[in-house]
Amino acid sequence: MIVIGLNVGLFHDATACAIVDGELVYATEEERYTRYKHAVNQPPFNSLVNTFRFLKGMGLHPGDVDAFATNFNLRLYWGWLGERLHYVWQFIRLNDLYVKYGLMPSYVEFGMGLLRGDYPLLIRKLIRAAARTVDDDLDYKDIRLVPVRHHLAHAASAYYFSGSAVHPPLCWMGEASARAPPSGGSGTGNLRRSRVSVSMMARLANSGSASQSA
Repeated sequence: MIVIGLNVGLFHDATACAIVDGELVYATEEERYTRYKHAVNQPPFNSLVNTFRFLKGMGLHPGDVDAFATNFNLRLYWGWLGERLHYVWQFIRLNDLYVKYGLMPSYVEFGMGLLRGDYPLLIRKLIRAAARTVDDDLDYKDIRLVPVRHHLAHAASAYYFSGSAVHPPLCWMGEASARAPPSGGSGTGNLRRSRVSVSMMARLANSGSASQSA
């Protein structure tokens, strides 16, 4: 299985990585290409292009990727209205890429995406633009986009690369997405949710132990 993970620059540190059959084979940060520290509010376009190039060196093409994982779910962050405001903001940021690679949505497509809060549509267009840069292309239907709860992404990256099968991580952050355990952060609500984090991470650890023993 081939999975590409994307931090799409929601706040900072836009990145891309590739996992092939459970092994991390490539990872890169956008700041290496734009020379802008932490790549604040920048999409991981160059990171994704170079991830595709690395995979092509392994004989793999963008169409071979089974899933693209993003590290958040917008609605869990800002709710219905915030999701749509961010849709407009991201469209403005990605507009030049859409024009350059012939992916500009029609007024109808943009309007329907806005009504649905269809942020994944914008990410799929970003992925297609990157694929076209390496002389390849993808149909939208072939791009399986999987949003991962942000705090779970943090916790899983710490857990699965720690080498430990028995010590569950606890994720504690300065901002938490609602209804997204394991979570952390500041505020009374986040403190209450952090209690759920321990049980969620314990189940993650137990699943890891079971898979290793099997």
